[in-house]
Amino acid sequence: MTSSPGTPPVLLDLWRQSITQDRIAAVGLLLATVCLAVVVLALPVRRRPGRTPLARTAAALLVVLVVAYVWDSVGDAPLSGAFAAGWPALTATLVAAGVLAVSGERGDRFALVSIGALLIAVTAAADLGDLVSLSSSLWSAVDVRRDAFLEVGVAVSAGGGKDLSAAAHAGVALVGPALFAIGALHASRDDLTGSR
Repeated sequence: MTSSPGTPPVLLDLWRQSITQDRIAAVGLLLATVCLAVVVLALPVRRRPGRTPLARTAAALLVVLVVAYVWDSVGDAPLSGAFAAGWPALTATLVAAGVLAVSGERGDRFALVSIGALLIAVTAAADLGDLVSLSSSLWSAVDVRRDAFLEVGVAVSAGGGKDLSAAAHAGVALVGPALFAIGALHASRDDLTGSR
């Protein structure tokens, strides 16, 4: 293994492509969360005294954790670069947190809307974390003032196991919207039947 100052341009291009692909996926997630916000705002308001404060507290806690994680992940990289890379995922996270905050009073009696909104917000927050980490890593690799360098080598996997974090992320990304949709159907049926 040899190390050389600077990062090879091919690797920088791959890094930038990865950020661009993740940003495009985050724009899709943002559009989906805006659609979910429209859906949850169309649901009728119900009196659920215990659930509404819990949903709002969970949404606020999620936003605080996301801000703390982003602040920690940026490190020495400029915040503007992380924001430029992660703005779709950040906006999706904030919209999903808003949906979660409103879902307590507009959801179904089984709280599926709230649970689905929470899982969607967690998915958006995880995507934001990935984009911010990629962006700050790219900045560190490009920042020649700090004499950053990249060691090129070969990674060898000892096991043939699956990546559990990617599988868990995909599972949460699929289960969240499904629970949200089922809960929204229950809430609309509850409204039609007049049950509270």
